[in-house]
Amino acid sequence: MITFTTNRAVPAYDDGLDNKVTAYAEAKIPVYVIVDRRHTRPHVLTDPVAGDYASHRIHAPGEQIVLPESIGAEVKPDVSAVLKTGEPRNAT
Repeated sequence: MITFTTNRAVPAYDDGLDNKVTAYAEAKIPVYVIVDRRHTRPHVLTDPVAGDYASHRIHAPGEQIVLPESIGAEVKPDVSAVLKTGEPRNAT
């Protein structure tokens, strides 16, 4: 599984949903999670097939993401928690 957090200033397709999707699907990465900070939506791509992913689900805040069993563990993160992890940390 790979998780990628986009740059707020760059559209998701320019930052993580273009060439990387093809590369990761061809490498048979089973789950690719993209935290789109610009639109506050995580994308979950699963089931790599022929240079693309058979499933591309966009989640909204308040939803729970259920990642496939193929990652070897039961993982059901809350969308709000996933989006929070993509936020910059305050320097202390």
